[in-house]
Formats: sequence, C-alpha cells, structure tokens
Amino acid sequence: IFKHKTSTPVTNSIPSKVDWRSQCTPIENQGSCGDCWAYATVGAFECNIKIIDKVTRDLSEEFVTDCYTGSGSSGCNGGWCAFDSWLPGTSTVNKLGGGAVYETDDPTTCNNTGNTGTCNSSGFPHHETITSDAPVPNANPSSGIPPDADIKNAIYTYGPVWMAYDASSSAMSNYSGGIITESGTSVDHAVVFVGYVDSA
Repeated sequence: IFKHKTSTPVTNSIPSKVDWRSQCTPIENQGSCGDCWAYATVGAFECNIKIIDKVTRDLSEEFVTDCYTGSGSSGCNGGWCAFDSWLPGTSTVNKLGGGAVYETDDPTTCNNTGNTGTCNSSGFPHHETITSDAPVPNANPSSGIPPDADIKNAIYTYGPVWMAYDASSSAMSNYSGGIITESGTSVDHAVVFVGYVDSA
C-alpha cells in the first residue's frame, strides 16, 4: 500500500511529528476520472523532486493515466502505484524511456472529460528518474498495512509516500478538515501521505 525508496527495517530514531507540506506541490483535483492512483503517484514524485533537487516540477497525470497499465491499472477506471514509470530502464510505459513526463509535454484533460485518453505511440520526452521503489516493509499479511513505526520511518527518511485506503464512508465523503478515525476494509482511493503527528 505504501511505497518508498527501500524496504530496509526501521533503524532510525524518528521524531513525533513530521510535516512535508512545505515541500509539496499544490493539491490537484482528479475531477470525474477515477485516476486518483495516478495523481498520488505524480504527487509523491513531485514532492521527492522538490525535496532532493530543490526545484518544483509539474508532472503529467495524463501521461500516467493514459500510458501506465501495470498492476492492473486501467486509466480512469482505477489503478495502482505507478512508480516504476520513473525507472530509467522502463520502456513499456513511454517508448522513449522511463522518467518524468512534464505537464507541458502531455497536458491533463482526463479530469475534465472523465475519460482515459490515448497514450502517444511515438513517446514523450522523459526527465527526472528514480533509482528504485519498494513497499514500506513488514506489512501485515492479511491487511497489507505496515506497522505505524515503519510508515513513519519511511515518511521521515524519504518524504511523502503513496497510500491507498478506504474512502467509501459517508464521514470520509463529507470530510472538511481535522482528525477523522476510520476502520474500513476496502481499498478505493489513493493519496499522498505527507506527514504524521503522534498526538493532537
């Protein structure tokens, strides 16, 4: 469910609060397209670029939505984390090779139309890449959820992570701010997990 750079066990002494929001790009709206998975993938990578390279990049959600089909991903009909799109040796997603595709190269329209577009068969220019990605370690075999300590260690050590969760409740649908406690069991939404606080 959670993705970050490596799957090593927790070894860091981590703080009780981490907040990466100042290093994140602006929140975006997926509109009527069911590609939250692509928005979360792009959002996490944009944060990583800003943290490491100290530059702000606007990456294309449309590219990921239209071109990534790994892990059962199906455009506006749902999908899963697409970090392997950014691996330099990947050519199955972008004919020109793995790496970030900028919004200026492939502007987002699926959020307005609600429909998956067509991936450019000639490929897109590719830019920033990643060296690796992996799930946060020690996930519970039945739930797929890693221990809190491992999640916090991943966020503290590497920055914001991709996260899938159950957003089907009316409380979540009507959420407007503050702390919410949920215990759903179906995974139907993806977001960028940008921080944590041990107590409020």
